[in-house]
Amino acid sequence: MKSWSQAPPLKPPLWSTAAGDPTEGLSLEQLRQWYEERAESRLKGQYESTVRGIVELLEDASSAPLRLTALRITAPHTSQAFLDNLLSPYLGSRKTSDSPYSTVRSVLKQTRDVTQALAATSIFTSLQPTLVRSLSPLAETGDVELLVVAKGRSRRFLKGETNVGNSEASGSISGKLFNTLGCGDSLSVVVSTGTRTRRSTEISFDQPLPGWELNTRGEGGLWEYERDWTGWAGCWERQRGAKAGISTRTLLGHHTLAYTLVSRQIHTLAPTASLSTRLAAGTNIKSSFTHTLQNSAPNWSYRLAQEVAGLAGDAKFVRLEADFSRAIPLTTNLSTSFTARTAFIRPLSESPVPLSDRAFLGGPTSVRMFRMNNMGPHDGLDATGGELAASAGLSLLGNFPGRALFWPLQWQLFVNSGTLGRLLPGDDLATAVRTTLSRPSVSVGLGLVGRMDPIRVEFNLGVPLAAAKGEGLARGWSVGIGLEFL
Repeated sequence: MKSWSQAPPLKPPLWSTAAGDPTEGLSLEQLRQWYEERAESRLKGQYESTVRGIVELLEDASSAPLRLTALRITAPHTSQAFLDNLLSPYLGSRKTSDSPYSTVRSVLKQTRDVTQALAATSIFTSLQPTLVRSLSPLAETGDVELLVVAKGRSRRFLKGETNVGNSEASGSISGKLFNTLGCGDSLSVVVSTGTRTRRSTEISFDQPLPGWELNTRGEGGLWEYERDWTGWAGCWERQRGAKAGISTRTLLGHHTLAYTLVSRQIHTLAPTASLSTRLAAGTNIKSSFTHTLQNSAPNWSYRLAQEVAGLAGDAKFVRLEADFSRAIPLTTNLSTSFTARTAFIRPLSESPVPLSDRAFLGGPTSVRMFRMNNMGPHDGLDATGGELAASAGLSLLGNFPGRALFWPLQWQLFVNSGTLGRLLPGDDLATAVRTTLSRPSVSVGLGLVGRMDPIRVEFNLGVPLAAAKGEGLARGWSVGIGLEFL
């Protein structure tokens, strides 16, 4: 028999060869760094080994048989019929032996889907799903139930706010009742008053439509307001209206289809009111269908709107609108933005489009350095508005250096241009478009931009470079507060 000789005993000193030896001649700091890197490498290896083991364990367990037999949702102030309709896609075939939810992997996936469906309602602030052994006396081995404990969000909301800017001030109180019917519904009431809008009341209601996807909602609303138009048209306007519609989301964006019935009254004419304004005075009724498509991302947005009026009432026209904006980063601290807006209104009768439905341009959120709604054709001191409108704005924005780099404040240089024209019954469309586009008004300036999402505040200094006769100019400083700017 072959004999093995005994290995000689190990004698110190012994050197670790786990990650090699440090190179001779290293300084104390380099040696410390070397040992830290070796320790980090060991920890990383141990972590990767542990994660790999957990993943392998889950992979092995994911194919184990498991069957979901019931969903139990604890959701206060929520309709059971609404929950049944929402979760019915996840309950259809759970009791069959060949159910797609018959393994650990598929049950975990269903748990995630149910939780995401509940979260999408925006009714709840937190959801705690738990899988427990089935409590049914007929339960078999591997049968489990999904319990979801949901905490509802606040169902009442009240807020007051004030806005000041561009010689205009307003205050409002808004209240909201959420999930009153237990189906993700929302009832909002907004009451406001100001220097231009003397009084305004708006009531709106929306809720998911039964039998439809969750993002398809029915909408309805009532409103009444009175606005001061003496600054550009020498009159006041009062509106009372109602709207009913449906909204949904597709790959193209958010769609809204609505029917609107509204009464408008031009009243309280100024002593200097023009003949055009006096002829527009009185009450007119508009009955119209509208469709709006809008979509947005951090660096771009667009909006397309169509309106057909004339089913009943006095107003008869077709309106098309398109808005587009794009922001492009140039460097780390510099970016540019471009915005374009167009409007086209075609009368469908022998009467001109009512004053309340025409397009207006000018103001701190429109074409800067022009007075509010004071661009385009005029009759005396009053702007008449128009049926053809186009405007565009190009801005260069930058951050301030140093600590101000992190402030919500930027500087900007801007160029704005806009034009407005009339399209009366019987006018040639091509001629009207050519005439309108041939006389744009232009302004340039610089200023400060403050962002308090979603509100934007601008403090600008600028001057009009080109303007049509009679247009209201606003040289010097201007302040603008709004959500969307040109």
